[in-house]
Amino acid sequence: MARYDPRQLAAALPPELPVLILHGSKDQQVSAGAAEAILDGFRKGGALDVTLAELPGVNHVFKEVPGTPNPILDDPDPDLSFSREATARLRDYVETHMSPAARSGQSPLATIHGTAVTV
Repeated sequence: MARYDPRQLAAALPPELPVLILHGSKDQQVSAGAAEAILDGFRKGGALDVTLAELPGVNHVFKEVPGTPNPILDDPDPDLSFSREATARLRDYVETHMSPAARSGQSPLATIHGTAVTV
């Protein structure tokens, strides 16, 4: 499997492009350390506006998981709710960086290329 280098991704994007990284505290696929490394990679790659949000009690697909997570059972479980905090963070990101008010003075291309990274 190819590894992604966030420094290379950041270097290929305009440095002023905002980046949101979401990570669930109960993520069994990506560790908190890996999420921090992605944050660090974007910063070292030149990204000026990058945020990492750790979502408590949330798994890799942003579902709220009670108890010990089990991705095989939890991910497809329709009874588990999508994280309210993930929803709020994504809404705030879009309103802050992509709303018409936020875009005033930006080219449409800058809006289209807004980046949210989920790990």
